[in-house]
Amino acid sequence: LTKLLLTLGHKRIAYFPFKENFLPTEEERFGAYCRAIVKHGGAIDPKLFIPQPSDVKETTIESYEKLSGCAESAMNYLATLSVRPSAIVCVNDAMALYVINAAKRRGFSVPEDLSVTGFDNLAISVKYDITTSSQDFGEMAKMALNLIFYQLSDASLINNYSEIRRIRSTLWERGSTGKAKT
Repeated sequence: LTKLLLTLGHKRIAYFPFKENFLPTEEERFGAYCRAIVKHGGAIDPKLFIPQPSDVKETTIESYEKLSGCAESAMNYLATLSVRPSAIVCVNDAMALYVINAAKRRGFSVPEDLSVTGFDNLAISVKYDITTSSQDFGEMAKMALNLIFYQLSDASLINNYSEIRRIRSTLWERGSTGKAKT
C-alpha cells in the first residue's frame, strides 16, 4: 500500500495508528510501511506516526464504537504538523473508513487532498471505495493446518515454534487514493 502511494507521487505518508505495543500483524504492516519508504529513498519521519489515543486499546472490530473518536484524534494531530502528509496508511479498513469520514468533516476531499488506505479488503472497503490489500485466507488456513500437523508430529515443537511465514497480499486499488498534488 505504501509502495502504491509512493508511485502515485506521495512523499509524506503518515501511518495510523502508531502505538508502543503492536499486535504481530500490526507490526508486520508497520514494518512494510517503513521498508517501502526507505526502499524508495525516503526517510522515516516519526512525526508521521499518528499516535493511537491512550484510551483506545485496540482498533479492531471489537472497538468500532471508539474508531470515530480515534480518527478525530488523528485529524487533531495532523492539524499540529507544520507540513501535513498527503496520504495516510491505516492499519485496517475500518480505521480507514473513519479517517476518511473525519477528513471529509474537516473539509478535505479524498483522494484529491488526502489519500487513505486500509487493509483486509472487508466488505466496507468495497462499499466505500477504499484502496486496500488482502491476504488469501484459504492459503492462511492451509499454512496453519500444516503447521499444526507438523507440531503434532513432534511434541517438543508444540508452543515452541517461531518461524514466520508470510502470505502474499493482493492490492485492491479503489477511489480513496489518487496522485499527489504537485
